[in-house]
Amino acid sequence: RSVYRSLIFNDSLYSATEHGLMKIDAANPFLSNFEFWTRDESFPLGGETGPINQLTIHKNKLYVNYRNDSEGNNDIVYRKDSFAWIPIIDNRTILRLKGNTVEKLLVVTLNDVTLKTVNGSTTHGFYTYQGVYHKPQDAVVGVDSTIYIPNLAFGVILDEWESSQHVLINGPYRDLAWKSSMYYNHLWIAGGKVTGTFGKEFNGNGIYHYINGDWTNINKNNSDVIDENKFNDVIAVANDENNPDVAYAGSYGEGLIEIRGDTVSKIWNHNNM
Repeated sequence: RSVYRSLIFNDSLYSATEHGLMKIDAANPFLSNFEFWTRDESFPLGGETGPINQLTIHKNKLYVNYRNDSEGNNDIVYRKDSFAWIPIIDNRTILRLKGNTVEKLLVVTLNDVTLKTVNGSTTHGFYTYQGVYHKPQDAVVGVDSTIYIPNLAFGVILDEWESSQHVLINGPYRDLAWKSSMYYNHLWIAGGKVTGTFGKEFNGNGIYHYINGDWTNINKNNSDVIDENKFNDVIAVANDENNPDVAYAGSYGEGLIEIRGDTVSKIWNHNNM
C-alpha cells in the first residue's frame, strides 16, 4: 500500500494511505507488520478504499484530506472532533495540510496558499506574484510567521502576510523547489521531482539549505555519499525540531540520508537495511 503521511495522535500512529486512513497503537512492537494495522472505520467512507493523501495536527485536532475522485478536483478536508469527522473544505485539489505556530491551518492547493480557521474559513490568501499564479509545491511557516513557499513559477517566495509583503529570494529556481521543512529559520528544500506518472526523473539537484540569507546546495558534486550511491530524485526532506541543522532527505527509490552541518553523514538504503 502507498503511504503518503504518518503521525502520532492520542497514542495512535495514523497513516494516510491509498486505501484509507489506517491506524495502530503507537506502542505496538509490530509496527512494520501490516496485519496489526486497522482502517479507521469512524472516518466517513471508512470502509471504502478511497485515498487519504494528507494529514496533520492543528490545535490538538486531527485533519485529513480525502481524495474524492481520481482527478483530485474534489478533495474534502475533514476535522476529527470528539465523536465525528466534520468536513470543512471541499471542491479543491489539496497538496499540503499543515498545523503551525500562527494558530491557523496552512492549506496549499495547485494555485494558492491560504491560512484557515478550524472551520475552514479563509483569513489570508496568497494567490499571485507579480500577476502570475505561482503554482506552489509546498509551504512552511517560519518563527517570524513568514510563509516560505517553494513554487513552480519563481522558486521560493516569502509571504510576509502580516505586512502584506511578498519577497522572491535567491535559491532553487522554479521546479527545483519540490518540498520543504523548517525549524528555527533553517529552511530545507528537496530539489528533486518525479514524472507526472510518479516515475523516476534521475534528477541530481539534491538538497538546499537556507539560513541567515545564505543557501547551500548538497548534491553529487560535493558529496561522495550521494555520488557513489546515485542518490537522485530527492522528493522529501525533514529537519530535526531539536537540532534544525540536522536534516533527513529521502529519494525516490534510492534510500534516506542524514545531513549534519551541510555534510552527508549517513545513508540508509537496500545495502544496509
